[in-house]
Amino acid sequence: MAHLKAAFGENTPLTDITSNRISEYKAKRLATKSDRRKDVTGGTVTLSSAAVNRPLTILRHLLRLAHEAWGVLDAVPKIRLEKEPQGRLRWLTQEKATKLLAACRKSRNTALADIVEFALFTGVRKSRGAGPDLGRGRPRPRRHPAGTDEERRRRANADAVLARRWTDGAKGYVFGSHKWNSFRTAWETAVAASGVDDLRFPTTYATRSPPGSCSAGAR
Repeated sequence: MAHLKAAFGENTPLTDITSNRISEYKAKRLATKSDRRKDVTGGTVTLSSAAVNRPLTILRHLLRLAHEAWGVLDAVPKIRLEKEPQGRLRWLTQEKATKLLAACRKSRNTALADIVEFALFTGVRKSRGAGPDLGRGRPRPRRHPAGTDEERRRRANADAVLARRWTDGAKGYVFGSHKWNSFRTAWETAVAASGVDDLRFPTTYATRSPPGSCSAGAR
């Protein structure tokens, strides 16, 4: 927010932040050299699309609030975000996903197989995958009825993982801890034992429901 105040003026009314001013601001950001990013020769490069988009996203949210909640704006200026490159994504075959889950089930960390299976079907970040709290009621993944049959199947499988960890009166975190360090060693050991190389949590998705996964009713 401090950055936006400096860019548009701390005392500037929201009504003065027009599409033209936003476009001018965005153009300046796109031409700004990054303090950290370098090219292959060590030279400076401009800000990444993500760095340009983050303040624009905050500004867009603020302007929407001003229009929808506060009634300050008659309309929301249109803000176009820059296209960001897709992050690292890897799809596992059924065979590799099955090997990985089998190795996880042999771990002394009894929650490892469930958190990995949940991640396979959702792609959830490790910092969030371990975090759902049973004390807040029965946990469920975010539901979206739309999507392909495969996407709906993934959501159903992820829901099954959470459901089997739920019991009436349960408290604490779904997978026992919200800290990834509680699973790190067990995860690295299971990956090594599975023989699936170059694998980092959670940048993987099973191509389909792996045999022996929650969709098959086995743990």
